[in-house]
Amino acid sequence: MTRTGFITIFYVFTSAIGHKNYLNWEEIKALDQAGMIIGGHTIDHPYLFKITDNKKLRHEIIDSKKIMEDGLGHQITAFAVPFGHYNEQIITVAKEAGFTSLRTTYKGADHSREDLFHLTAILTSNNLTDFVSWLR
Repeated sequence: MTRTGFITIFYVFTSAIGHKNYLNWEEIKALDQAGMIIGGHTIDHPYLFKITDNKKLRHEIIDSKKIMEDGLGHQITAFAVPFGHYNEQIITVAKEAGFTSLRTTYKGADHSREDLFHLTAILTSNNLTDFVSWLR
């Protein structure tokens, strides 16, 4: 946990790790060791809801989780859907993979423990004024 008491979840898609302008494994592990949560975000960051091949969908979700867990040395349980659009098949595969939550990009911040597979978000930028307006 940080000195302010806040934590952040970093959702990582694995094909970008180590590429220019993306986190490398050393940075991801440092965030993890600092108490941040590292979550899954697929391998190639596709529009999951457009994938009709169940094998490909499973590869993106399940195999990305394994890559992250192998790299970190422990289980991850949070998953964010690229671009936020999802369906029940995506939720089913995420649960099968062992994820315990699924985050979208739909605007919102009200959640309950009973519905952790439909988490909403507040998208941020480097503009504090924009961030404050999103909180309203």
